[in-house]
Amino acid sequence: MGNKKLILGINGWIEGSHDASAVLIESNDGDNKIIMGLEEEKVIGKKGLYDVFPVNSIKEILNTYKLNPKEISAVAIGWDYPKIYEQLNQTFPLSDKEILSVLFPDLADNSFEIPIHFVNHHYSHALSSYAISGFEKSIVLVIDGCGEEESTSLWMGDDSGISLLEKFDAESSLGFLFEATNTMLGFRTNESGKTMGLAGYGEPKYTNTLLKYFDDKLNTSLEFKKIFNKFNLLHKKELLLPFQEVCIRSWRYIFEYILKISPSESSNLDSFYSFPSELKNLAASIQKLVEILVLNYVDISLNSYNTNKICLSGGVALNCILNGKILENNLVEDIFVIPAANDAGVSLGAALECARKINGHFKISQFNPYIGKEYTDEEVKVFLNENKIEFEYVENASKKIANDLFKNNTVGLFQGRNEWGPRALGNRSIITLPKRGKLDFINKNVKERELGRPLAPSMLQDELVLFLEKEVKKYGKFMNIAYNSSINEDSIASIIHIDNTFRPQCVCENDNPTYFNQLEEIKSICGKSTIINTSLNKNSPIVFSLKQAIDLLKDSEISNLIINNKFIVGGDQWDLQ
Repeated sequence: MGNKKLILGINGWIEGSHDASAVLIESNDGDNKIIMGLEEEKVIGKKGLYDVFPVNSIKEILNTYKLNPKEISAVAIGWDYPKIYEQLNQTFPLSDKEILSVLFPDLADNSFEIPIHFVNHHYSHALSSYAISGFEKSIVLVIDGCGEEESTSLWMGDDSGISLLEKFDAESSLGFLFEATNTMLGFRTNESGKTMGLAGYGEPKYTNTLLKYFDDKLNTSLEFKKIFNKFNLLHKKELLLPFQEVCIRSWRYIFEYILKISPSESSNLDSFYSFPSELKNLAASIQKLVEILVLNYVDISLNSYNTNKICLSGGVALNCILNGKILENNLVEDIFVIPAANDAGVSLGAALECARKINGHFKISQFNPYIGKEYTDEEVKVFLNENKIEFEYVENASKKIANDLFKNNTVGLFQGRNEWGPRALGNRSIITLPKRGKLDFINKNVKERELGRPLAPSMLQDELVLFLEKEVKKYGKFMNIAYNSSINEDSIASIIHIDNTFRPQCVCENDNPTYFNQLEEIKSICGKSTIINTSLNKNSPIVFSLKQAIDLLKDSEISNLIINNKFIVGGDQWDLQ
């Protein structure tokens, strides 16, 4: 076996945690390989999980590969929790043995030992993105709520590893700024994607006023610190990460009592169109504020450290509009944004840091986001027959999919390994043609979410140039980079947002051969490969299991669910039930 090691990276804890996940990697003398990666909320089908270990994800990984926990060489956690408790003068709550008993509850023998490594949170974020980017040298920018003590950090990545260049404290958190805005708009704290979408409907009228709360980098100003310090005296001392509450309350004070903006009422939440102008303008102002601050800092950093490549991670790196603006920067030659930029991604970064310590190697030479669970054809057939679900079997359903879309139908795709991160990338997707009117048909009848929320496209990679006036600088493959469209005709209107942006998944054959061939067939029959691609879900995480997929089909406007590009399950078989 040589120096081959199995390392389990996780994110999740008993308090102050979100986006629980688990990634198993195989580390060798020369390279690292991702065996499987899962997000806990998808596995159990419950959105917005907080303060849990990824127990079900770990169990699924072990069962899939028939592994005994004793075969794992190390567990790596993407937070330095001992440091956090030490900072708060609190006793660390769990021993290593207790942690292992929680992670592996089915193991009767709890006498075994696996080393547990706690890895700095922002380091884990940074390494997770740089290690899979394919770049030799790059700066790495991490922007989120906060880590152990920092909210934004800058790193240098090269073949020797990553090293910290600069960090900004928690009260300067752009992630918490977004969370405060989310709550003003009536969204949950973790729904910054909605705020970004709503921003397109407003004008950044408050941005200039808000700029005074920051200095010429990313630090908050003395004026903000005065407000922060008042609320800091009132916060709950027992919170594991108290900065979040204090930052949100500070920004809410500024919004409500200085800018005189009224918080959202629940009646606004069913449609972006019906939000009051001042709330649309607040969303637009925060988006613009963050763009100004980050773009200025990227300029400073690229000039200071003599590189033209940048990797991004942290929850704010899911902001595709911001990422698109960074890509437009003349100093940027290339950009990489990890698909799981949220805290789910630190499980990979922590595992790779552990691999670096064991084998000296931290990079992954070939990365794709399809690292989840896959169902074999036999498993699908058994499931459908046991549950008395009618289906048609074909060797290749690509033509059926294309014809369904040509007839203006909506199709669900469940195929291959599920995606890692919050975006559906063709394996757990709902697809339809992007004609004018389809945006709110999908929002209302399929997804049951706010009218006006933007939808993203998939397209064959060579079709991106048709949307752009400039030469293609980077093909966005993970729906996390937005572009400005030079066209907005009826045939594609539903994937162009009101601000004229779109965030595509550009597909080439090497990325996903099955989905690539489906898009080629769609282009052959429908004239273009560009389609709406939204996640296979409704008021839940992206579906993980066959049961979840069938339950969604029963209760949606999806015409057919195509499983493994072979099994065609019609949604109309439950119409009379």
